[in-house]
Amino acid sequence: MEGIHCTVGNPRAAAAIPAAGPLRLIAGDGRLEVMLCDLPPGAPCFVTPGSTPDALEVYYLLDGDLVLRMGEDETVLYPGGHFHTRGLSADIPVETRSGARLLMVSEGASFDRMNRCSAELWDLLRRAEDKDLHTHAHGIRVQSCALRICRRMGRTGEFGVSLGIAALFHDVGKCVIPDRILKKPGRLDPEEAAVVRMHPGESRRMLAGGFPDRIPRIAGQHHERLDGSGYPDHLSGDDILPEARILAVADAYDAMTSDRSYRRALPPVAALAELRAGAGRAYDPAVVAALEEMLEDEGILEDPHRIDPASRGRFASPAGIR
Repeated sequence: MEGIHCTVGNPRAAAAIPAAGPLRLIAGDGRLEVMLCDLPPGAPCFVTPGSTPDALEVYYLLDGDLVLRMGEDETVLYPGGHFHTRGLSADIPVETRSGARLLMVSEGASFDRMNRCSAELWDLLRRAEDKDLHTHAHGIRVQSCALRICRRMGRTGEFGVSLGIAALFHDVGKCVIPDRILKKPGRLDPEEAAVVRMHPGESRRMLAGGFPDRIPRIAGQHHERLDGSGYPDHLSGDDILPEARILAVADAYDAMTSDRSYRRALPPVAALAELRAGAGRAYDPAVVAALEEMLEDEGILEDPHRIDPASRGRFASPAGIR
């Protein structure tokens, strides 16, 4: 890809890196900035064109691993690996498997721009966790499920990175829902349900500007259904993004197999039966089939009464999953 040059580094030096938080500025004088960034395992993100197109930006991998996806090409970097950009014309999807610690050197003043975006997104996750531990854990589980379905369907590259980010943040819009509704132990009344149905649009609004436009759109469509019965925009058929179709199935599966304030979890076998019943009407049949194959291969369907302890929850109909 034009504007990027890579050196791979040493795979034997890779080690797991814990999550550390937002970007940190080590030194800078307005003309040159040195930054340190830790990415947690599985974290998908993007290298984006700088505010000054001709500015040089250097990324040096201190520890862990980093996967750069440029079109159909994939480059895996290891400790000592590095790449630099100048005149970058498009976002480059990046992800890490074991975690990554990066030293970043940039011409010009880019820390404030990058850190503001990073801090705002971390704050969204913290707000979701403070608001409702279930919402935070749900996002992590849905991301894992969605990416496993994605790989099962042979979708990689930017598609998977965009899906992974949208899945992690898809429910941050629930931060605006009052606790009395979000945590209500019984069935919601029509007015309360209308408030809950606002959350995909709120997620889209909160993510806008922090990521490429497609990611907020994916997050905002996770409750849309093929027949137009979903919300908030009643999209149908091909108007629903393919990433959002995967996210919808992963989200519904986790909602049904996780304990909620108003019901206990369904076993995976029963949750899958509900998704099968909605395939072609509410859910993409190819995505449901990929989920079933994945669950079979992982041995999750062997015990029809199994409740996954990492994913306990309550069932609700496809149009009523909160």
